[in-house]
Amino acid sequence: MRFVIAVMVVMTCLSVSAGAIDFKEGNWQIEMQTEIAGMPMQMPSMTIEQCLSKNEMVPTQQGQDGSECKITEQSIKGNTVRWRVECPDSTGRGSITYKGKSFDGKIELEMRGQTGGMKMTNLMKGTYKGVCQK
Repeated sequence: MRFVIAVMVVMTCLSVSAGAIDFKEGNWQIEMQTEIAGMPMQMPSMTIEQCLSKNEMVPTQQGQDGSECKITEQSIKGNTVRWRVECPDSTGRGSITYKGKSFDGKIELEMRGQTGGMKMTNLMKGTYKGVCQK
């Protein structure tokens, strides 16, 4: 009897951790507020729309030179997705916590090159808008 209960507990835990994230695939409106350490004035917020899916749950970032950033690590625990990112001009890490049709997130980047050592934080809020248009 203990064995049956133990197996049921393990199976329940596995099913909860595998794909139980509270996330809606589709078109998302993402508002980003950028904060740069040591900068006295606040940057204006920016709003973009992006199609997100279970295979691509992290909004894409573009480097200052227009090239895409690459996700180097990604993990999901509960409703939170965490990742590390590598861009031509920066490296960083981020996290998003999904709540069905909304999310809150943060990306912390450290710049390289001429602006080396500069730290930037992007605070994000996302809202599900509907089915992706192709």
